[in-house]
Amino acid sequence: MSKYLIELENLTKSYGTDSLITPALRGVSLKVRHGEFVSIMGPSGSGKSTLMNIIGCLDKPSSGVYLFNGRNTAALSENELAEIRNREIGFVFQQFNLLQRTTSLENVLLPQIYSGKRPDIKLAYELLERMGLKDQAHKFPNQLSGGQQQRVAIARALINKPSLILADEPTGSLDTATGKEIMEIFKELNSEGITVILVTHERYIAEYASRIIHLKDGLVESIEIIDKSLVNAER
Repeated sequence: MSKYLIELENLTKSYGTDSLITPALRGVSLKVRHGEFVSIMGPSGSGKSTLMNIIGCLDKPSSGVYLFNGRNTAALSENELAEIRNREIGFVFQQFNLLQRTTSLENVLLPQIYSGKRPDIKLAYELLERMGLKDQAHKFPNQLSGGQQQRVAIARALINKPSLILADEPTGSLDTATGKEIMEIFKELNSEGITVILVTHERYIAEYASRIIHLKDGLVESIEIIDKSLVNAER
């Protein structure tokens, strides 16, 4: 097993046509250890979402190397990339992305249904109970608060027991108190060995991580160490 879960080397990504090319990433190099908690910050247009999409195997870089747990993603087929997305990565989004006509329990089970696995209803109930939603399993998203919906989304992200959680502005639609509750969940999951990479605009949210990656104009502007025990960690 590789020392790092995520290894990015001189990653670039551009959009557009030959006559009008817009660079989103200009040469990002970054390593994330197994079990690390990393936040990504930067102004709009800095490349945060593009970087997250590439790390999540939702998009491919224009150039550079991306190793996921030692595997070069450029050499993987679409089916292999889909398997990584489904089995190794749990996604959490700002707008929750729950199916509105589907109960909490059914939403949690969706990754298993999409992958053709037999739904593990017992595990889904256990995850909802862990999220404090034991009595909300058969309610629909419009019957839940924003914080409850995000907890369902986190349970959904955990159903396939991923090694990595990617969270894109997971507290952006929540009030401060609820946002802190959600971040405590991520902190607890990270303490259990799950790697967490999170995008946020909020400084107090970013500081839950051990490192903050500051992006600007498609480049890593700086890497800020929050957990001082990592002061000598490789970047």
